[in-house]
Amino acid sequence: MFEGKVLGYSYGEVVMHRLAKKTLEDFDWSENRILALVVSKMVAMDIWSKGLGLVGWTGVGKTHVLISLYKERMWRAIYKNGQIPAWFSFQDLCSLYYKDRDGFRDVLLGGIIFVDDLFCKDQSEEEMRVVKELVYYIYDLGKVLCFTSNVLMDMLDIDERVKSRLSELVEVVEVFGEDRRKLL
Repeated sequence: MFEGKVLGYSYGEVVMHRLAKKTLEDFDWSENRILALVVSKMVAMDIWSKGLGLVGWTGVGKTHVLISLYKERMWRAIYKNGQIPAWFSFQDLCSLYYKDRDGFRDVLLGGIIFVDDLFCKDQSEEEMRVVKELVYYIYDLGKVLCFTSNVLMDMLDIDERVKSRLSELVEVVEVFGEDRRKLL
């Protein structure tokens, strides 16, 4: 059902490879001043107590920024003994959740959990169950969550307890711009 492989690679690995050369420096910040302030503050901090939720339409650069932050955190973890980040696509987490619940929980033990496409319009009940488990587990462990979503938070049809925990876990910032994929 959630099995997601492209030529033997998970969706998360494919996205990471496709955007591997992206950096925070080559993102167009002109329409995203608030995001620029939030990201620069996060980059300057050794330890994050709160994560980041990037929401907005497709192609505006949410994943670009998230992968760039992930790479910065990985560098910091290696060279400065910072929080260890872990990168996932939501599809990969769903697949793992339904194959191996203990494995699902084990991968969330990293210091910062980055999830691409956590929320999408018309998510199934099964997907919302994974979201709930993910948010509760990260919240209970005191970990940090960073994610992208094509759905604005006020448009989400999720449990109030999940929304409440999310508001404590992340600072949500809307990313603006044109669909850069269409501009190519």
